[in-house]
Amino acid sequence: MEFSAQQIASVLGGTIEGDPEVKVNNFSKIEEGKTGTLTFLANPKYEHFIYQTEASIVLILSFSAVARYSELVLGYVT
Repeated sequence: MEFSAQQIASVLGGTIEGDPEVKVNNFSKIEEGKTGTLTFLANPKYEHFIYQTEASIVLILSFSAVARYSELVLGYVT
């Protein structure tokens, strides 16, 4: 099954940075990302992989200590 970034953001209540029409059909670890896969970044120690991954969509959970809320961002990786 294939999903677009827009479809995933709608279900998860996230925002999109990049192409909302990019599609994925599988999952990957951020360090093993391949085109057409969805991965995530939740731990800052893995942040350097975001610049190397080939995953098509990266889910990023960003935190605000001041407002004490989290926001889900879907990033498109070229």
